Amino acid sequence: MTEFDELEQEYKSGKLDQIKSDLEAFIKKNDLEIQRFIQKVNSKLHYKISVDQGIRWYFTLSQSINPATESKDQVEEIQREIWYRREEHSKKPIEEIAIDWIKKHASGWRSHRALQIVYVYARESEKYLALLE
Repeated sequence: MTEFDELEQEYKSGKLDQIKSDLEAFIKKNDLEIQRFIQKVNSKLHYKISVDQGIRWYFTLSQSINPATESKDQVEEIQREIWYRREEHSKKPIEEIAIDWIKKHASGWRSHRALQIVYVYARESEKYLALLE
């Protein structure tokens, strides 16, 4: 299964529903900032980018649409790893298991979360674009 297939499955199963509501809240909260960002980019590039492009770029620069939820989700992943390792009868201290997970998986987890956000936005972009109009 490709990463795209996985995203499609997560989307259809409702696993990305929290991201849907986080995106809506993020856009509503940052609507003026997003519009200012688009104006700034347009003036610096000397051509007009679309609102859609502007929102996508703004997400990329923001790096998070809901830091609290994203931190909670990442902690849950670490806790699953601790549980899994303990089931394997690992004698490693919990802190070491957590640090190992962070070193091995944190950046990949973050990249996948960013991809999930962009995927949800792309699937429902008309709804999110309407929030800025």
